[in-house]
Amino acid sequence: MTTPIPVPAVPTPPPRPIGLALLDDHQVVLHGMSIKLRERDDMAVVGAWTGSRALLESLATRPVDVLLMDYCLTRDEIDGCQLIALLRTHHPQMRILVVSAHHSALIVDAALRAGAHGYVCKTVDWPVLIEAILRVAGNHRYLSQADQDWFGTDRQLSPRERDVLRHSLAGDSVSALAERQGLSEKTISTQKRSAYRKLGLHGDADLFRLAPLVYRVLGGEPESGSER
Repeated sequence: MTTPIPVPAVPTPPPRPIGLALLDDHQVVLHGMSIKLRERDDMAVVGAWTGSRALLESLATRPVDVLLMDYCLTRDEIDGCQLIALLRTHHPQMRILVVSAHHSALIVDAALRAGAHGYVCKTVDWPVLIEAILRVAGNHRYLSQADQDWFGTDRQLSPRERDVLRHSLAGDSVSALAERQGLSEKTISTQKRSAYRKLGLHGDADLFRLAPLVYRVLGGEPESGSER
């Protein structure tokens, strides 16, 4: 009886590293992230850019698996929701993780609606960023626990809350609005705080800084300024 000749097992090739692109208008941030990410065998930094136009030009010939992008760039660059939507149109297979110092529930919501797959703040610990990259690369969405909790709350504004926000954006004070509507200042303040909580705003500074996004929620358009 002939003894069969053993066939050597074909070695399984190692998994391909996750191809990463980095976009941030701060060279120091790009440099630091690139160094740390290149220490990992399961990730490969394909390139790092400070401008969105240079990034778009590169992606046309050299696609990547995951883009780590800042939400706000310099004023002459395409950024924010406009850039996310553009990338999703031209590179639908690429995953997008926003890594930004600009963090509020409204911005996170807008980024996800535009097509981002995850959002983390630049202040997170390094292991958290790695976890976010791996989850997004694995076709999952990544949000912090705080953002997940916010998305799970009732965010429907009442007609009174909408009215208070519109008048606040127009520059009306609580006292002026209370007098106009024949209500107490306490009542107006309570409605305003409730609206802020539902939209993830932490005060008047957030209201005006994120005015274009607030107007979007209210179903109107700002009188001036551009939406990112």
